[in-house]
Amino acid sequence: MVLIEVRRVHKAARGGLYGVLKVYHQLRREKVLVDGTPVARCTVERVMHDAGLHGVSRDRRDRTTIPDATAERPTGPWAQPSATAIVTVGAWCSSR
Repeated sequence: MVLIEVRRVHKAARGGLYGVLKVYHQLRREKVLVDGTPVARCTVERVMHDAGLHGVSRDRRDRTTIPDATAERPTGPWAQPSATAIVTVGAWCSSR
């Protein structure tokens, strides 16, 4: 019963763009009941996960540059950190 309603809302929502929260809120607006009580968000999460349904994420972008783990790393004095700090009695001193 819940899976049918979740799939219906997910598919009708602009072709499956809705995630868990939007599907949950839409089901609450439509007053969909599960055993006489409103559907819970965790139930919607579980059903959508089990069915392989997910919304579109706006946060994550594709990674276009991935560093090569086998590439040689630069060496030399310019590649090493040169700033050192020492602590004296209550004061900071730096080599720069």
